[in-house]
Amino acid sequence: MARLRDTERREIVQRLACFESPSEVVEYVSEAFDKDVTVRQVCHYDPTRSEETAEKWKRLFEETRESFLSDLDTIPLSHRAVRLRGATDLSG
Repeated sequence: MARLRDTERREIVQRLACFESPSEVVEYVSEAFDKDVTVRQVCHYDPTRSEETAEKWKRLFEETRESFLSDLDTIPLSHRAVRLRGATDLSG
């Protein structure tokens, strides 16, 4: 299990809050930070999946998710489905 810096943890939390799957985040961390993390390690930073998430990461997750969802309200309806599809990767 890789040791993560706070900047890397922050990126993980924000990506999870924007509805990226844990496996997508694992792939991102591997490519961006050259670190091997597990899905389980990533899920630890998602308060919807783990009760052990630290309070500061829970707050960041909630703030990021709220911001992400409110941003969706400003996107015209014709583009919203495309944005959601990209965020959740329904195609694969």
